[in-house]
Amino acid sequence: MTEGGVHTHLRPHLPTSGSSLQHVEAALLDFVLYHNLMVGTMNTTGTRYQGHFSIWLTNKIQELRLYLKDVLVGPQTPDPPWVNGNLYQQTTEVPIGILPVPKDVQDTNGLSDYVEGLNHRQAYDYLAKRQGTRKAILLVHTPSERALFRNFKQKSSSSHLSSPDWKQEVKIWNGYADSNPDIHYKLTEQLQLYFSHWKSTLNTKESLSMTEMAWLPLIHELTDLTRTLNAPPVPERDFQPHLINGGLIIATPPSSSLIQSDAGRPLGVDEPPSTPMPPYEVQPAQHSVVHQRITAAQAQSKPKKRPQQPRHCAKCGQLMCPGRQTRRNCRNKCKHCLQHACRGPNPAQPSRRYHEAWD
Repeated sequence: MTEGGVHTHLRPHLPTSGSSLQHVEAALLDFVLYHNLMVGTMNTTGTRYQGHFSIWLTNKIQELRLYLKDVLVGPQTPDPPWVNGNLYQQTTEVPIGILPVPKDVQDTNGLSDYVEGLNHRQAYDYLAKRQGTRKAILLVHTPSERALFRNFKQKSSSSHLSSPDWKQEVKIWNGYADSNPDIHYKLTEQLQLYFSHWKSTLNTKESLSMTEMAWLPLIHELTDLTRTLNAPPVPERDFQPHLINGGLIIATPPSSSLIQSDAGRPLGVDEPPSTPMPPYEVQPAQHSVVHQRITAAQAQSKPKKRPQQPRHCAKCGQLMCPGRQTRRNCRNKCKHCLQHACRGPNPAQPSRRYHEAWD
């Protein structure tokens, strides 16, 4: 998958960080399915693919249609153009994702086979299972692996250091990995890659060691704290709070009708103070503004009381009937059934008729 139409759109489809190998592989397979349906349909039919991406459901529906083709009677709609992969032999190509390590590569690098149920509690077990090896094949990344690589090179001769025998060293490395849980399997290419990085780091350390007599006294002189004793003293000054010269909001009187002065300011309202004042100090004018705003907000938030309706008689419904206090005092007819003996509707039995609800 190196074509630009795939590689360009593949990276934003995959998770960026903090995800497992299972998540990355599932996202990769999902992208392949989406790409094959969208691009493949356009390249073969010239039309855009329309439908869902659960191809296993489409395959199952097509199989059911074929099964019921001889049972159903009447006109039938033709099957849509769809290639059911369940009706064909599966391909022998290597699937996309984490590829298994070939047998000849395992033998060349001294890698053991993965044993189901024996190595399931180790680190990177899913990767080792997909690779088909006893332990996962990773780059040099742990402190134990860096120490082991450094130990290898310290014991090697100068001629062996310039042209090491990688086939022999990778077998020795993987032998250590079988007995050490912090050491993982390596391939020849991975050791060669880390060797180039290790040599550049080693050259940097050698250069620093050779020039130590030149830069070490300079570092000590620059970081000497006694040099601060000769620094000029910093003049002391008092802290000045922030001062505001004007713009303070003045609370308006509660009266809605104010007589404006010539300057456009309501009469009876003091002018803002001209002397600066700290903004964090609560002045009497600020207290009035805050009190006025909170009072107005509370007045708007209070629910308005609904006017209480006068009480009516539950039997006859009249306002001035003595039955307003209790329906037994009512001497009028029931407003529903027009009978004197009826006591009106019974709230405890709303489904029964008025004169029967009290029996």
